[in-house]
Amino acid sequence: MRYTSEDDKIILKFRTANYTWKDIGNLVNRSEDAVRKRYNRLLETANAQRRIDKFTNVEEHILFLLNKNKSMSIEELMDILKLDSIEQLLVILYKLMSDSYDIIINSNWVIYEPSNHLNTFEFIRGTVGKIKVALTGDWHIGSKCQQITRLQEFIDEAYNRGIRDVICSGDVFDGTRVFRDHTEEIFLHTIDEQVDYATEVIPKYEGLHYYLISGNHDHGFGTGMNAVSTLASRRDDITYLGKYGAYLDLNGITIYLHHGLGSQTYALSYKLQKFVEQLPAGYMPDIVAQAHYHYLFYAPIRGVYSFELGSFQGLTSFAKRMGKVYSHIGGWFYEMEKTEHKILTNPVDTSYEEINHDYPYMKQGDKTFIF
Repeated sequence: MRYTSEDDKIILKFRTANYTWKDIGNLVNRSEDAVRKRYNRLLETANAQRRIDKFTNVEEHILFLLNKNKSMSIEELMDILKLDSIEQLLVILYKLMSDSYDIIINSNWVIYEPSNHLNTFEFIRGTVGKIKVALTGDWHIGSKCQQITRLQEFIDEAYNRGIRDVICSGDVFDGTRVFRDHTEEIFLHTIDEQVDYATEVIPKYEGLHYYLISGNHDHGFGTGMNAVSTLASRRDDITYLGKYGAYLDLNGITIYLHHGLGSQTYALSYKLQKFVEQLPAGYMPDIVAQAHYHYLFYAPIRGVYSFELGSFQGLTSFAKRMGKVYSHIGGWFYEMEKTEHKILTNPVDTSYEEINHDYPYMKQGDKTFIF
């Protein structure tokens, strides 16, 4: 049952007069807890309306409200923001969703899971800095087409090159329920099996650290559990940064890790270029590291050194059905040095031949069972 404006007046009036929550609940036919929550929400609405001048645009205001309340009704948002129609609000919300904010619209409610914090990150692109980093994506651990040997070789070479920071922009795991018949593509069939296995096989070196985000496959277990976050909790050398996108600052250089969406286009540069072009001027990183498309590509775009990261998964039968004819196995070794007057870069891509059946399989006597 929805609150009327008369209900709200009664709640505010009698609470100000120090009536108990129970007494007020009897007046408006609600429980004590419901009345208390409504009163706090009314205060927040009033305070938000008084604060409206502090926001430079309506997107900032919406993010502030959702970050504070986690969920709000469409009517409440329209009232606070003084919007004339639901369509106006939906356009703004869908714009934020396309910018990778985890906003869900469910019936009359807007729900926010704040795993991306674009509005709180401070950028100083003019600062000097120097990094040596390995850029990777799409490990797909648990897939029958995983290339764990190649990944281990890549990390070993990175370490020998003096690299101590490794990035993976999502799809660390292959998941279990990402598409129909997915179970035929994997050799580990639960989230626990894939996390346990990854904990052991991801290389460990003294001083080496991993920075990971999660991609669509990482959330494809059907459990609600975050596999990459769980992995990071088990390993001191792994930091989980967030879902689908996150900013990372290393020694004064800003990297945006991004996991893409949809299929690869005919022009290899298209998805990467469009992503960089839509970044707001105040949020331009030095480097964009984009995964999901399984190919290696590099180009400076709008002053941002932009990468497609390749993968460590071979060509799956699902990918073949989608029309792909290869999966680019490999990653990048990358050096960047920013001084006051110039930027020096050195991108080195490394490609590998696919290993068939690069996963544990069962042997019994003289027979080998490859599932």
